[in-house]
Amino acid sequence: MKQQQRTDVSGLAIINHQRSIPPAERQNDKVFTPQQMEDAQHHDIVLMTTWELFRLVRGAMDFGWPFEVLQGLFYGKGRKCPIPSHWEPVGHVAHFYDKSGVVSILLEGTLKVGDKIGLLLPTRYVEEAVSSLQVEKEAVEEAVSGKRVGHKTTRVRSEMKDGLPVFVVREISPGASS
Repeated sequence: MKQQQRTDVSGLAIINHQRSIPPAERQNDKVFTPQQMEDAQHHDIVLMTTWELFRLVRGAMDFGWPFEVLQGLFYGKGRKCPIPSHWEPVGHVAHFYDKSGVVSILLEGTLKVGDKIGLLLPTRYVEEAVSSLQVEKEAVEEAVSGKRVGHKTTRVRSEMKDGLPVFVVREISPGASS
């Protein structure tokens, strides 16, 4: 790539680590050594695990994502967070209320009724519509950064761990690229 001065291609290393352990039980946060990550940065190689690739493909199939929203994940260098380009960070889970099935989200952006949120769970991607929001037990149509907002969800506590990033899923424009 460097010798031919090509910027339209990139290296990609897909690693199947801890093969004897079921994928969802693997240590997926510390797969690569610091030396591997440094080498990938220096040589313009993207590092990804087979489990991340599997979840991306399954997410694309489940939600009809076009390749364009994933394309940017395969270019660049180093370790990439496997988030589709049409998912924008909006906050994180602050608490889950079992009895009511409500998740409290500490917002770092704006969330509105009618939006769709995205969650990257340990085994898959999830997208769900926002049909109602509450701030301090009052129904609202929109909540802004810094607020804790309640959202009725179909998820369960084991999936909605405190600190889990929450994304707003933007509409995909035809021909959009990442």
